[in-house]
Amino acid sequence: MFDDHFKSRYKTIPFAYVSNHYEREDNHLHGNRIFHQHKEAELLIIREGRAAVQIEGEEGKLPLEKGDVVMIPPLFPHCYSKEVDASLSHDCVCFDLSLLADRALAEGLGSGTLTLPAVLHAREAVTAAVYSHISAAVSACREAGAGWELTVVGHLSLAFAALKQSGLIRERGEAARDDFRARVGEILDKEYGEVLSSSAVAARLFMSHAYFCRRFRSAFGLRFMEYLAMYRVEKSKPHLTRTDRPVSEIAMLVGFKSFSHFTKTFRLYTGETPSAYRAARR
Repeated sequence: MFDDHFKSRYKTIPFAYVSNHYEREDNHLHGNRIFHQHKEAELLIIREGRAAVQIEGEEGKLPLEKGDVVMIPPLFPHCYSKEVDASLSHDCVCFDLSLLADRALAEGLGSGTLTLPAVLHAREAVTAAVYSHISAAVSACREAGAGWELTVVGHLSLAFAALKQSGLIRERGEAARDDFRARVGEILDKEYGEVLSSSAVAARLFMSHAYFCRRFRSAFGLRFMEYLAMYRVEKSKPHLTRTDRPVSEIAMLVGFKSFSHFTKTFRLYTGETPSAYRAARR
């Protein structure tokens, strides 16, 4: 579910927060919440109590305690839940990455080429600095005194500077890219002949559509539909050279909606029509 409500909380800059408190008896927050996503980056600060968060790409739910900070990049689906019969107080901070002074860092986090740790636990040395700076940014926004916007921007940049200096902001690993390619490749190999869209594959991988498209282009070098068309053309070639099936039937078999679309696409990627390709290789 796409959640855009934080924009209504913006004042003069794209930064907003909401503070929530749930008593032990408020168990309506217990259990699985609906996954949601938004264009802003999100920082969840646990003030008191215990909870759990689940973020796309992370295995299972991540336990949270007082002092922990959750870091969610833009457009990553996520949900959280309160531990049953436990109180919970937290600040949910959302902001546009354009507020960061480091433009390369903002672009890398936005595109997914740079990664953040999902949770900074209170016991980790850098967490105190991040917690302090984000808390100061929230306080400045709440009080809205003269120059509060500059204070917010400054503390956000200092928080991410602490992460960068600690080596916790890293390039996405090659192993992760290979795993993504393998998972996408498995879906394409089984379903290329059926109706297939980038949004459908993204949903299968529990990713937002925007994040999937960025990651796909990074991993495969093409947009999804371009790659799928090329993939289907390659799958059609053995049928053209090893069988006597009509070209129109082969077109449908490999996933093209029409003979004309197949012919046009085949020529685009091979320089020949399907019939010419078949004749030259018989």
